[in-house]
This record gives sequence, structure tokens and C-alpha cells, in this order.
Amino acid sequence: MQTIDKKHIELINKEIDHMTTPDESAELQKFLQANKAARDYFNDLQLTNDYLDRLPDHEPSENLKKQIINSINFNRYSPKSKKHYPWDFLFSPKLKIAYTFAFGLIIGIIIYALLVNNSNSLNINDVYGTIGINNDGTSTISELPLNLSDISGNIEIKGINKDFWFDLDLTSREGFDVVISYPAAVKFQKVRMGVAKNIELSKEQNSIKTTNSSGSQKYSLLFTRNSPDPVTVKIKILRSGNTLFEHKLTIKQ
Repeated sequence: MQTIDKKHIELINKEIDHMTTPDESAELQKFLQANKAARDYFNDLQLTNDYLDRLPDHEPSENLKKQIINSINFNRYSPKSKKHYPWDFLFSPKLKIAYTFAFGLIIGIIIYALLVNNSNSLNINDVYGTIGINNDGTSTISELPLNLSDISGNIEIKGINKDFWFDLDLTSREGFDVVISYPAAVKFQKVRMGVAKNIELSKEQNSIKTTNSSGSQKYSLLFTRNSPDPVTVKIKILRSGNTLFEHKLTIKQ
């Protein structure tokens, strides 16, 4: 079983935050090509990051801030006579008050955000931890292994709340097209490139099409629903207009 070392986990997190240098990014892409577990971790982390980016921001009320400030007992942090050291300023009563206030304010803001936006709230484990073993809130809706004459690989459909996406990991000796059709209640969000090359994307009113070159292609197509109601989508794989694979499924999540 492939594993991911600490160095490359840090590189993946830096890449998600757009903090890698060109050399680090090139090193990471080379590592992702050779390590499937890392590719899955990288793509799931990107998709989770996209989901978090779309959550609305909530500013805590002034009343909540006042309640947090008023709850602090400042008398607990009055100065006491003791031997002084050069580093004592780091633990001075004033700084202790500042640390306590900052910590209390952060906790209060988190509680307020969870109460106001309970329908879209995420546990801290949704952001950190081992993504890829379904502790990030996502679930696998369907998995479609492919073993055609010259196209092999796997298509996995995952979802969380009203979002769902197709993780495509396909290899072919020749180019092919992937077409995903969906109803008006579904909106295409974006494509996330994993280990992929020479992919062209075209969009119609109720479908998205990717034109793939030969070789190994790994990428994800992200969608969202306008409501939690079930929707039916269809995926087709074609070459020169001929259908090689077709599957219809209902997203109930």
C-alpha cells in the first residue's frame, strides 16, 4: 500500500494554499504521478477547499463580542511579586489578558458561526486529518470501473451536501471524449486537474464535455445542485462520435 511521507504532505498543503515555489510545485507533480494515494489525497483536499470557499462568511454580532469581553475576570491576572527574568515580558499580566481575550473571541466566533450556519457547518475534521477515508464528510455515491478495449481505469462519483463530483482516472491508447449531461437543477462549477494533460473543456446548456488525449488522465469535475432534491445525471465516453460507455445514475445525497 502506498503511503505519503511528511515532506510531501506539507508540499500538498502548500500547493493548496498557493505557497509553493516553481521547483517545489514541479517536484510535487512528479511525486503525484507516481503515488496514487497522494493523488487521491491532493484531489480530495482541493475539492474540500473549493467547498469551504463557497461557504458564506458570517460576522459575529457586537453583542456577542461584548459578552465575551464581559465574561473575562481581569482580577485573576493582577501582577504578583516575584523574581524577574529578561523573558518575563512574554508572560506579563497584560499579555496574559490579551491571550485570554483573543482565545475567548475566537471560540465565541466559532460557536456563533456554527449556530447561524448550522445547515452548512463543518467539523474541524472536515478540514484537517486523513482525507480519502471518508472522514471529511464526503461519501462515495457510485464507482464505475472501466475495462474497455483500450480504455481502462475508474470513475468515482462522490458527494457532500448539495455538491457532487466525478473523479476520473483513465488510461487510453487513443484520444476520447467524456460527456456528462445533467438537468437544469444542476450547475457545473469547475474542473480540478490532477495528473492530466492536453484536456479541452467545452460546455453546453445542460452538459459538459472533456476532450482527452491518449495516455493517463486524472482529473475531477465538480457540480452543485440548486436544491437537495434527487437529480439524474448521465456520463458517456465516446470516440469519433461512437459511444463506448454510457451510465445513468441518480444523485440522492
